[in-house]
Amino acid sequence: MIQGSSFGRRLRTYVVVAVLLVFGLALAWTYLDESNQGPSYPYSALLADARAGKVQSITQDGLELSVGLVDAPELRTVFVASGSINVYAEVCAATGTEPGPDCSIRFAVVGESPTGQWIGLLITAFLPVLLIGGFITFMMRAQQQKK
Repeated sequence: MIQGSSFGRRLRTYVVVAVLLVFGLALAWTYLDESNQGPSYPYSALLADARAGKVQSITQDGLELSVGLVDAPELRTVFVASGSINVYAEVCAATGTEPGPDCSIRFAVVGESPTGQWIGLLITAFLPVLLIGGFITFMMRAQQQKK
């Protein structure tokens, strides 16, 4: 690129704006993707439904539970307050059985993929730094063009 040309400055500005736009869209997509989950209901309602025999299956993904009820076609979403809660044991105890083959509720745990952890780290840690750095660079270039 030629140092003094206006084409070079415009190109750099477009590149900065494009990078900021891509990271902004990635961040928005991450939050929108999380909001498209099933209807949420409290953990106490899960235990009450287990006592009533309405719970068919539970899939645990970190602190998030996807609950399949006998009388509802869609999955319900429950968020557990702490990772130290043994959900399977508590739900089976609510049904009056011990965890194991006697418990009538199907329970599965989904492990978080390492790729998802890295993407989450990149978005939450580096995206704000890149956005602020891009904004500062954009403002400095705009100031240089005014001189």
